[in-house]
Amino acid sequence: MPRRLLAVLVPIAVTAMVLVGTALGDHGDTTPPVVSVDVSPAPNVNGWNNTDVTVTWTVSEPESTYEETGCLDQTLTTETTGTILTCEATNQDGLSSGTQSVTVKIDKTLPDLTVPPTQSTSATGPDGALVTYPAATATDNLDADPTIACSPASGSLFPIGSTTVNCTATDDAGNQDTDSFDVEVSGGNSPTVTITGPAAPVEATSAAGATVNWSATATDPEDGTLPVDCGSAPPSGSTFALGSTTITCTATDTVGNEGSDSLTVTVQDTTPPTVTPPANVVASATGATGAVVDYGVATATDLVDGALTAACVPASGTLFPLGTTTVACTATDDAGNTGTAPFTVTVQDAGAPVVDVPDNVTVEATGPAGATVNYGTVTATDDVDGPLTDVTCSKASGTVFPIAQTSVTCSATDSQGNTGSATFFVTVRDTTPPVVTPPADIAIKSTAPIPATDAVIQAFLGGASAADLVDEAPAISNDAPATFELGFTTVTFTARDDHGNAATATAKVEVGPNPSPPDAVDRVPPGNIKKLAALAGNRSYLFRWTNPKAEDFAYVEVTRSPGKNGDEDTSVYRGAKTTFRDKGLAEGEQYRYLFVSYDEAGNRSVGVAIVVLGKAQLLLSPLNGATVARPPKLTWKKVPNTSVHNLQLYFVGSSTTAARSTTARTFKKVLSVFPKGTNYQLRSSWTYAGHRYRLTRGCYTWYVWPYLSTGKYGKLLGESEFCYKPKAKKKR
Repeated sequence: MPRRLLAVLVPIAVTAMVLVGTALGDHGDTTPPVVSVDVSPAPNVNGWNNTDVTVTWTVSEPESTYEETGCLDQTLTTETTGTILTCEATNQDGLSSGTQSVTVKIDKTLPDLTVPPTQSTSATGPDGALVTYPAATATDNLDADPTIACSPASGSLFPIGSTTVNCTATDDAGNQDTDSFDVEVSGGNSPTVTITGPAAPVEATSAAGATVNWSATATDPEDGTLPVDCGSAPPSGSTFALGSTTITCTATDTVGNEGSDSLTVTVQDTTPPTVTPPANVVASATGATGAVVDYGVATATDLVDGALTAACVPASGTLFPLGTTTVACTATDDAGNTGTAPFTVTVQDAGAPVVDVPDNVTVEATGPAGATVNYGTVTATDDVDGPLTDVTCSKASGTVFPIAQTSVTCSATDSQGNTGSATFFVTVRDTTPPVVTPPADIAIKSTAPIPATDAVIQAFLGGASAADLVDEAPAISNDAPATFELGFTTVTFTARDDHGNAATATAKVEVGPNPSPPDAVDRVPPGNIKKLAALAGNRSYLFRWTNPKAEDFAYVEVTRSPGKNGDEDTSVYRGAKTTFRDKGLAEGEQYRYLFVSYDEAGNRSVGVAIVVLGKAQLLLSPLNGATVARPPKLTWKKVPNTSVHNLQLYFVGSSTTAARSTTARTFKKVLSVFPKGTNYQLRSSWTYAGHRYRLTRGCYTWYVWPYLSTGKYGKLLGESEFCYKPKAKKKR
């Protein structure tokens, strides 16, 4: 009966091939054994396998006994050609055997897998992109078409970022090779955000900072123009505070990509303060070392910090040497910026006259050209020549000064040719508002509102007029609504002159189905007064004028500026007369009088203005402007602590008023004396400075200075003029 001869475990792939042979022995049993080989598991379709294989065989023969020999060759030679295992059985006599051979083929070589390179693409949405990538390939030593599998598969949805694709190649023997590549899905191009604004620091224009204009835009290659979010950044055109303000703007596209840009706006204060120094000073030396000079106070303003304190070096009140010293006045703002403005202090030798100029003068304009300003007499004193009256000024007193600040420099030259000068300022301003004459009230019959474009309304609005002392055509505006509703509407008319002064007046419009006729209101102002004249007295002025001829003229009101008790202006007269005297004026003070006429309805004229200079008449006789026929006795008031006065007489030939209309006038000094009392009798002839003079026909101006006990000249008491016109001798 058959029996199992041999079982072999072979960890190889096999394909069975049976070889049957016959071996004859010396025994009488000539029938060889029959060997049957069984391979498990069975070979695959290509005859390959890489799992453990069990090779078994059985032997059968006619005889009852045999000798087990087994497989004679179990040596593996190559993988590709295989190894032949020969299994043999010998009968009991050893004379005959049957064999069967099995060829075992082995495949342990891995496939060679090639994957695509890294794949890159852009997201098509917030979840990523569907990516189709090239197929992986593989070769094998035995398998012509290994099986390839990749995960995630081509055509899958890949998220934004980098995803590793793992691929495996498997041959028929089950050998596997693995490799991977990356699929990179970018989020697409981020939007480009651009902020346009000042690249350089912006200079502050006030304490609040500076106005800054900026803009922000965003574009995306896929989405085009995108909205921009700039958070809480200050709006363009707003005021940015001092320091640095960072504007950050962002934009997000449809796939969630975000772009941003930032701009830092720096508002800085590098503008130095504006320093206004005192006027240049010319002083006379009081000794070989120079003179102590008080030059006043410098001022300073800053765009950010406003008014500042300015310091000058050398300081006012210190000793200045002979010659010219530049005084540097500086002011430093809170940001550390320093502004500097120089002026000069010139200390001349002892021969230079000292010019006495008035204080700075501020007056109100009396007309478009400005105002006639009388700033009084400018004199000078000299160590050698004493008081000097031959002082010339860059703009003469009594002339018209424009609406502005005018610098007036006055200079005097002594007998040695030394010249001294000083400067003051005359400021003419316009703070008088216009006079507005509104149109008459109107009534419009209508059952519906009337638009402002209506011809009647337009005529009403255009009926306002305005007049001004200075501005010949003040601008007129109104607050009329776009539509005049039923009922009463009050329209305010505003007139504003060139200098910002404004005045208002109102008129009414009634719209209705049965409006009441408006009251007949007189809104026509009276005319101005005419022929205004001012005659100076001792700290007083007498004014004369002609009233307007309007039938409804009521009165004239006169206001004076500066007023009483420090008021800006004061009403000093109201009535219908044509003369008025104002008393109690201060010596050397400029006064502006405004004469306004009113009618019975309360309408007022623009007014007529005049500026005068307050004078104390300390020179008593002859009266200023008098004509004398014989040598006069010159008389003045006594000044305390003075026992000696300096009287000077100048011949001008014609009226001083005419001579002073130019800055080049020249008086000829003909007398200088020092009377101990308060009068001096002028004679018909006298000697002065080695010359003989006679009182001849013509006009003379005389001046008196007190010589104080301190050894200094006091302030000029005054100047006065008389004209000498002797009586004609009677013919015999």
